[in-house]
Amino acid sequence: MDKTGSGNRHEASYSLSSFLRGNIQVREYRPGLIPKETVDALVSIAIRSFGNGMGREEVVEHIMPNDLVLVVYDDGEPAGFAGLKRGRKGRDSALLLKASVLDYSITGRWRLQADNQGKDTPRLG
Repeated sequence: MDKTGSGNRHEASYSLSSFLRGNIQVREYRPGLIPKETVDALVSIAIRSFGNGMGREEVVEHIMPNDLVLVVYDDGEPAGFAGLKRGRKGRDSALLLKASVLDYSITGRWRLQADNQGKDTPRLG
């Protein structure tokens, strides 16, 4: 995975192109620096994924109180996120996963590619 600086000291970008077909990117944000349109897209993805029982404020509460948020982009559009908190495991520092969601359209593609081990035709059975 390549890590490239974006010029913003609170954001980094990772390319997953060596693992997946398509234009998949992961950007690292501090919670207060996530663009509003990105938060809006992540809220829509989470509500679609978890059903209508989850409202906007509840989704935002899963995104914002984290120390670090990784946003997955598919062809430049937000497709999911992972919220991480700094913690400790014994004497070691750790990042703890507190919340995550991926849009169904992207998880299906990842699974198909993994199942096919890079082949272009679906595996049957």
